[in-house]
Parts: sequence; structure tokens; C-alpha cells
Amino acid sequence: MSLLSKDVFFSPVLDLARAIKTHELSPTELVTAFLERIDTLNPTLNAFVITDPERALAQARSLEAEYPDLRPFAGVPIAIKDYRVAVDGLRLTNGSLLFGNYTPDYDSYIIRRLRNAGFVIVGRTNTPEFAILGITEPKRYGKSLNPWDYSRTCGGSSGGSAVAVAAGLVPVAHGSDGGGSIRGPAACCGIVGHKPSRGRISPGPELGGSYLFTEGFLNRTVTDAACLLDVVSGVEIGDSWWSPPCGESFFDSLQKEVPSLRVGILTDSLMDFPVDSRNIDAVQKSAEIFQSHGHLITEVGLPHLSKHLFETFLDVWCVGVAQTLRVGEMLSGIIAGPETIENLTSMMADRGANLDAPSYAEALDELQRLERKWAQALVDVDILISPVLSSRPFCVGEVETGIRDWEIVIKNFAQGQFMFFANVGGQPSISIPVGIADDGLPLSVQITGKPSRDDVVLLAAHFLESENIVGNLRPPRYSG
Repeated sequence: MSLLSKDVFFSPVLDLARAIKTHELSPTELVTAFLERIDTLNPTLNAFVITDPERALAQARSLEAEYPDLRPFAGVPIAIKDYRVAVDGLRLTNGSLLFGNYTPDYDSYIIRRLRNAGFVIVGRTNTPEFAILGITEPKRYGKSLNPWDYSRTCGGSSGGSAVAVAAGLVPVAHGSDGGGSIRGPAACCGIVGHKPSRGRISPGPELGGSYLFTEGFLNRTVTDAACLLDVVSGVEIGDSWWSPPCGESFFDSLQKEVPSLRVGILTDSLMDFPVDSRNIDAVQKSAEIFQSHGHLITEVGLPHLSKHLFETFLDVWCVGVAQTLRVGEMLSGIIAGPETIENLTSMMADRGANLDAPSYAEALDELQRLERKWAQALVDVDILISPVLSSRPFCVGEVETGIRDWEIVIKNFAQGQFMFFANVGGQPSISIPVGIADDGLPLSVQITGKPSRDDVVLLAAHFLESENIVGNLRPPRYSG
């Protein structure tokens, strides 16, 4: 029986690639099936903001004409987040009216590597304006719906990508993460979201380096996450910094026995923001699994994030917002104003634009000092298990982007307090599902490692995934 007649839409990337290589599926069959599912379900879910069916099908047919194609993922569909990364000939709006219909005429390096691996790009996914928030409800495109519960957020800023994978519209989607934007949506939607180490994936040719942001993926299994990292990782000419190789492929690292690990547990709030007991329980039960296999468990406390330090983080974040606004005006010829920029975005851009250069330099230095304090707190553990989100996923509309209110911004970042320390520190971090809570939504935990040790983080996550036996989670209404 063909894989297509069973559960192709919830199959891991590796299984689909193998099915194509063994002729169980053809690239055209697979791409057509996913495009038809997008046509059917996206009007409700609003995961995609633009699709590219003609070019996707043309690429699939060309793969068959050149058969056999030895590239590892030849014919496997993938979605790209509508933020920052350029795809030749595909509109890029960063979730904003300000960017108009700007369409790049080149590929970013990560896209070139995905194409070289044989992936077929089927479209772009929804994101909040400028990828600022942990929700996906932009004025330009409207809200993306969490396939588990339409009344709850799918997370952000890679929310459309998370919805697309969770509902089986694509087997993998690109995301980016500057403060939790891969891991948060993955937790909301019950899939795997890996934020690689700083410098593991080149941000070129647009950037030489990025202090907080990195590209990554949302997908169904940790093994897929490792294989995807193998495809896109590596230094490019002109990169400002890079993570050293781990000595072997990330896929090969998963084939090892898990060494004795020193496992830290973090559940105490870093920002005086309450942590949901269900999220804490998920961490404790995950730690018990490690402990039952002989790993050493210890409680870890990170330095509290004072109001001053959080304001420092916001200064750096808002400068990025202001920069994106200027780029949008330059590329589209549209002037930012109430009709083209959301009020919350405008407020943050104003703060960034009004920060003088010495203050910005000092903010970066202060974050690096904080990075060292956090790194010191983790020196005696190999991995840290924590909640992904502080509370359960927000209700849709709970984070209002139509007003200028710093309390909304604070609430948004406090929800992700366990995530953005890995962006400040540049550490690898992954969100993996471990069950379903009594609210009917997925439960996930976060595993964070030492800088550049993506191999250890992926191996630990793979172990927990295999021992947890929650399987490949599927939203009930979309699993049929």
C-alpha cells in the first residue's frame, strides 16, 4: 500500500525522503498531495500567506526527469517563514503592509542549501509583523489558528510554520528565533522546534552575524531536526562568527548511547511571572525519566532578570524593530504610518530609533555580561530542562497589537522568559512535546545545552522523545 494512502501528511521528513527514493512515492505525487491539502485547509487555518504551486510542481517534475536524484531530500515539500529570508521570486513582507509586494531576486544562503538538498519550496507562512511577538495575528494577514484549539494562540513568531506542520500541510517548515520564536510555537502546537547555536547557520548574505536571531526548523521528530541541521549548518564566507563543528554529523550523533548526563532543572520564574503548574509537572516528569536511567539531576537557579536588565534587552530588540522599519521603507517605497504599521510595532520602533549609539553599545555589553552570569550558573550541568512557556498558550486576541502599551510587550516576553536566555547566550535549545494537558493542548519541555553543543541537546531530546512514548502528536480534527 502506498504511503500516500496512509498517513503521509503526518510522516517525518526522513520517511518521505525514503519513500521517494524507493519509488513508493514520486516527487510529483507528494508535492501535489500537500498542495491540495493546503488548498483545502489553509482557508481555515491561515498558516500560509502565499503559495507557489506552479514552480513547486515544475521542480517536482524536473526531479523525476533527472531520476535518480541522489540529494537527501529530493522532492520533499517545505514552507518558508515570511520573515527576513529571501526566496528568489517569492514575495517577502515580514508580516507587514509596509513591505508592500517586495519580491527578492536572489536566495539567502539557507535557501540555497535547502534547494541543494532537494527540498521543494511550496510557499511562505504567516508571522506577526516584523516577527516581534509570541502570537501570530498580523494586521496584514489575520490570525493563524492553532489546530488543537482555535481559541488559543499558535504562538509566534513562527506561528504559521507551526500550524502548517502540526496540521499536516507540510512535513517541515522554516522558522527563526530571536527570543523563542521557534520553540514557543512548537510548544503551542505539539511539534519539535530546534533553535540552533548562534553561528551554526549562516544569516547571509544579508547579515554577517546576528546576536539574538538564528534560523531553524519546526518538524515532527528530533531525528528530522538533526538531519535538517546537517543540511543547512556551516560557515559561509563573510560570517562574523560561527559555531565549531561537533566532529560528526548531527544524525550520526543520535546513533550513540546517551552518556551519563548532568541534568539541570529550572522551574523558578526569572521575571516574577507565575509559572503554570502543568508546565512545571512536565519538567519534573521528564527529569524523572532521565533520573531513572542513572543521570544526575540537580536544581538550577538562573540570576533573576531585573527590570533594568529586561529594559536593556528591550532596547536591543527595539533597535532591530526600527531597523526593519527602515529597510521596509527603502525596499517598498512606502512610508511608515498608522495605515502601514501596527501601533505596537510603531511604539517599539520609536524606542529603537530614539536610542543613541552609545546607549545601544552599552546595552549590548550589558547583555553580554548577563550572558556570562547565566553561563556560569550552568557550568556544572550538560543540559537544562525547563518549561518552554510560563503559562498555557494565550487566548487569541489576548495580546493586543492595536494599542501602544508596554505592559503588553512585557506580558509577551514574560510568557517566554525561559526561552530568550538561550538567545542572549547563543546556546542551542529545543522544544519537544511530552504529552497532552488537561486543557486538551500539548505539553512540551525545553532542553538547552552549552554553547555549540547542538549534538548533546539533540541526543538528550532524542532520548526523552523515545522514552516518553507520546508518539507523533496529531490534532484530533486534522488527523483523519
